[in-house]
Amino acid sequence: MKTKLFAEILLFGISLVFLSLHWHIISICSFSIAVILLLLNYYSVSSHLRIFYKALRDIKENKFSEKISIGRSEFTNIESIINDIGETTKLLFENQNSWEKEVKMLISSIDAPIFTISTSGKMLLWNNATNKLLRRAENKDKNFYYYELLKSQDLIDFIKESISLNGFVTKAIQINNVIYEVNLFPWRGYSERKISICIMKDITGKEKTRRMEKNFINSISHELKTPISIIDGYAETLEANQLTVEEQKQFIKIIRRNSLRMKKLVEKFLKLNEIENLKEISNKKINLADIVKIVYKRNLLAAERKKISLIIDTEKDVVIRGEPFLIEEMIQNIVENAIRYTNRGTVKIAIYKDTFANIEISDTGIGIEEDVLPFIFNKFYRANSVKDKKEGTGLGLSIAKDIVKLHNGNISVKSKIGKGTAFIVQLPLYEE
Repeated sequence: MKTKLFAEILLFGISLVFLSLHWHIISICSFSIAVILLLLNYYSVSSHLRIFYKALRDIKENKFSEKISIGRSEFTNIESIINDIGETTKLLFENQNSWEKEVKMLISSIDAPIFTISTSGKMLLWNNATNKLLRRAENKDKNFYYYELLKSQDLIDFIKESISLNGFVTKAIQINNVIYEVNLFPWRGYSERKISICIMKDITGKEKTRRMEKNFINSISHELKTPISIIDGYAETLEANQLTVEEQKQFIKIIRRNSLRMKKLVEKFLKLNEIENLKEISNKKINLADIVKIVYKRNLLAAERKKISLIIDTEKDVVIRGEPFLIEEMIQNIVENAIRYTNRGTVKIAIYKDTFANIEISDTGIGIEEDVLPFIFNKFYRANSVKDKKEGTGLGLSIAKDIVKLHNGNISVKSKIGKGTAFIVQLPLYEE
């Protein structure tokens, strides 16, 4: 009985030992499995995070590869968001590149120099028209400061003085033979990056016109001032009643001569202004022989007073198209000039035709110096020799040239000091 009880107790004890070992093994196995699952989950999450990090870094560096795909997981929503960010950023980047290319193409197509400068003074962008102002246009991709690239010291000084200002600044600067209107103004884009934009406009023609107008006003003021001063002085002397009758007559002649000079000057000025403002002229049929006869009769008395022979030699049927009163004015001005500067001999008006209708007005007068021939058609220029100065308005030849130009013709001059001068006008022949 005792033996049986001992055996049962022993068996129960052994059973407890085995049961205890079994739960220990189960616990170890469960822990191991949990650790393995945790490690697998860590590596999975880490792998996904690396993919996400690389994708976001590529987006930041404007590298747009294929969409990321990690399969079905708890990160599916994050994957979708990152792919959407990539697509949107790619579209924005492409639009920006396209816009930048269009801006560069637009700037390059403009024939006025345009360039941009950073706050540090580096040239960022410029168009082809700017290349002629640069020292080293071939190194366009390198970052140079504006004072290293630009040739003109005046332009460099202007930028240096103005780039720190916050407003629009402009100045006229001459570079070689070109006058530029240089406009410099600040610009701040969406990135809040401040740059300075320089736009240069060629105003050479405008500036020359302005200077010519100024010189013209000064010239006509001077031309009017002289006779007015003479008239005023002599009139004041006459008012004093301290002159003899003969002296009074002499003073009156001087006053009349200068008033006539003023009248002619004003008439010529008005005529010049009228011609310069003409947009179109009539297309009338003009026989040049008829015009020459009118001019001949008008100037015959003036030539006879100076004992000059006024001769006409005209071919028949030399016909042109144009405005008769202007052609008459042009011939009159040249003939009047020829008589004024001829003291003896002849003034000849010849009409002939070849491929053009030719009007040649020659004289045996004092002649014109060769070095001043290019200037004789300028307003108020007088073709006088040094020894023999004559009075005149200085507008006659300028008017003649404008009339010839209006009729699509050409005027030239040949002259020798002491031998005389010849003006040759060529006009298109009349065609049915």
